[in-house]
Amino acid sequence: SPEPGMVKAARDAGRSYRTSVVIAGRLYELFNALRAHGLVKASQLLALAIFAGNLRRRITIRSGATLFVPTDDAFNQPAASARLDELVVPGRESALIDLMRDHVIPVGDSTVTARGLPVEHLAAAAKIAGPSFRVGDFTIVPIDRVLWRNADSNDADLGSEDIRVDRV
Repeated sequence: SPEPGMVKAARDAGRSYRTSVVIAGRLYELFNALRAHGLVKASQLLALAIFAGNLRRRITIRSGATLFVPTDDAFNQPAASARLDELVVPGRESALIDLMRDHVIPVGDSTVTARGLPVEHLAAAAKIAGPSFRVGDFTIVPIDRVLWRNADSNDADLGSEDIRVDRV
């Protein structure tokens, strides 16, 4: 008969595996939905952030969120494209994750992004660029630009002059 500690360890491992499978399925649905709505570059960047930057462990969203997702046109702007190229190299994973977190608004705290950027800056800096849609617990809102924080600012209480926006 197995020892009680071994049974608990096996049960915990099974739960962890199940959770990983469920999360992978939800991410697959999100990738496909982004692609189906023409947000291909966002889908690719999200996949990279999950793989290279371990996004899944660095942003915990328990009960849904609103995701402000730049359109492919926004990602194709020269300034945005050049800056993204700098973020997708080894060693820059943390900066890539920070960019992603500035586009996520967790349910329950609609005043700041997952990284602490006041939501009113999003509303002032970006325009909705298409219809919103739902994917599981997420509301996806396409926007017309990539939102950037100044590299030297980590404050949650940023003034609008601290937000750099690449215009379409």
